[in-house]
Amino acid sequence: MGLLDTINCEYPLPNHKHLESREFQTKCLEEGLNHYTITEDGNLMLDDEIVPHTGWVNFYNYDYLNDNDNNEYTYCFDFSAEFFRGKLMSLEDQSYVEFRNIYTNNSTELSLKEFNKLHYDK
Repeated sequence: MGLLDTINCEYPLPNHKHLESREFQTKCLEEGLNHYTITEDGNLMLDDEIVPHTGWVNFYNYDYLNDNDNNEYTYCFDFSAEFFRGKLMSLEDQSYVEFRNIYTNNSTELSLKEFNKLHYDK
């Protein structure tokens, strides 16, 4: 079992401006409890130095919510970033929501877009 590194993403996250100050977890780098930053200009940094990583880095964070209809919601904010020599090349939003009814134990997983359409676009 590896250790989790953390990532602070200063680069604008697609569809989630409210998450810019949040810390994310990853197992895609050194797994040494390091704290990385993706800067506003897309550099992957560790201790004020560019990390010359090439490849994909997945990072994520979770929020939990219960409502008055006996539903539990898990918001998974999940991103995949592609780097070339420490420079961000692309950033993909793979976030989703899982909700489960406490009494029936039925659960469903939806993309955030599907979830918002179901609950807010009425």
